Amino acid sequence: MGATGEVNEMVHHMQKFSWVDYVVFVFMLAISAVVGVYWGFMKKQTTQNDYLLGGRNMKVIPVAMSLVASFVSGITLLGSPTEVYMHGTQYAYIMGGIFLMSIVMTQVYLPVFHELKITSNYEYLSMRFDNRVRLFGSVLFAFTLIGWLPIVIYVPALAFNQVTGVDIHIITPIVCLVCIFYTSAGGLQAVVWTDVIQITAMFGAMALVAIKGTLDVGGIAVVWQRNMDSGRIELPNWDPSPLARHTIWNLVIGGLIYWLQANSVNQTMVQRYLALPTLRGAKWAVVLFCIGISVLYCFCLYCGLLIYARFHDCDPLQTKLAKAKDQLLPLLVMDVLGNIPGLPGVFVAGIFSAALSSLSTSLNSMSAVVLEDFYKPFHRKQLSDRQTAWLMRGVVVLLGVVCLFCFRIGIYCRENGHNSAVDYDLRSNDHGPPAWCFFYGHFNAVGGFNGRASGRHNRTSNDVLVVPHRSDGNCSRLYLASSQIADYRRLYIQLYYFR
Repeated sequence: MGATGEVNEMVHHMQKFSWVDYVVFVFMLAISAVVGVYWGFMKKQTTQNDYLLGGRNMKVIPVAMSLVASFVSGITLLGSPTEVYMHGTQYAYIMGGIFLMSIVMTQVYLPVFHELKITSNYEYLSMRFDNRVRLFGSVLFAFTLIGWLPIVIYVPALAFNQVTGVDIHIITPIVCLVCIFYTSAGGLQAVVWTDVIQITAMFGAMALVAIKGTLDVGGIAVVWQRNMDSGRIELPNWDPSPLARHTIWNLVIGGLIYWLQANSVNQTMVQRYLALPTLRGAKWAVVLFCIGISVLYCFCLYCGLLIYARFHDCDPLQTKLAKAKDQLLPLLVMDVLGNIPGLPGVFVAGIFSAALSSLSTSLNSMSAVVLEDFYKPFHRKQLSDRQTAWLMRGVVVLLGVVCLFCFRIGIYCRENGHNSAVDYDLRSNDHGPPAWCFFYGHFNAVGGFNGRASGRHNRTSNDVLVVPHRSDGNCSRLYLASSQIADYRRLYIQLYYFR
């Protein structure tokens, strides 16, 4: 009983969130709301193209920063250091998969999507196969968001609880309502520019923790030596066994497949690449995204080493200083930054920035999917610009409220496993089947969904494959897009459609 009371007293002592920290945190939320007001009411989004794609006239650097911000959720910022603290640095080799993904995406997937000028990447499935496959991908995307976003919301709320003691059920609705407001009001422009602000907060927060924590421990040499002594610094594991937690095979090859489905054929990511006016700009955005995500991963993984170096003689999980694995980094933050007013607020603002960027991007993408994949293929009635705007904004509000009510999913994940692992499992299971459809559509010249030719096919005199294929799309646009990857597949494809 006495030991429990001592631990509780230590936890209370480490919750040093001052009024300055609260001001920093509220300021971050206020900036996001102001951006939404600016793009929603002062720079009105008058058309569907403006609201969903920024008029296809976005700039490369803001879009690349937005891609990093939305992909790196609070799950990543809190889960990656926990992974290193619990299991060592083997996970770092996943960055090899990120590098390979950038090559495949820029040379195979992106030229096709960009040439087609689509809004939802599931439109490609309709052109290549039929509306049933398109609906299949869109429905899985919707289920993924409904299951994933509550976890995205929950994890930073857990960090906020660790450093302030404020109940997660109080802070979560406030943050979600701010995000729903600026996303529904300002569209993709608001999402991208708030992401630019939020990714700056993320990098600042992680750099601040890494630098100050290293100085407090005694330098990089001390951090490295303590982790070497514990066996956490690991060379590549070449074990071919599929039962091993991490090997070079599942991290690089499996990482390539995971990152392809997460970045190359995921609506939340592809939509921003399509908002750029040129293919060259979109390819540069992929390169900058890979650089940015790798740097941020390095910060996160180093913070995992730092947590062990700081608490090597006192495991916070066993002593209950941290009630959950994903509270390890907030615990380190309050230990190294708690005495400096404002710095814990910067960190919490950075963690919540990651969650806000992921949430806002997903809400905006879901509005595109509902309009393009759920409404237009099955309703002949053309919506006016005003009706379209109400539909898209209504989807944002409705999905945001649904995710708020599904908040218990995040609590369930905390009680039954590591949130970062659940994140990977959920997105892999739901994005995997559509990713295979995209892969099959790009690399199989003659197949329909069942693996056979969708219509009559024959060889012409110059050995060019001619495949009649049913669709309501534009034949020439898909042919031009497919020809972009002919040099890489050495297969010349012509796709014609029954009208």
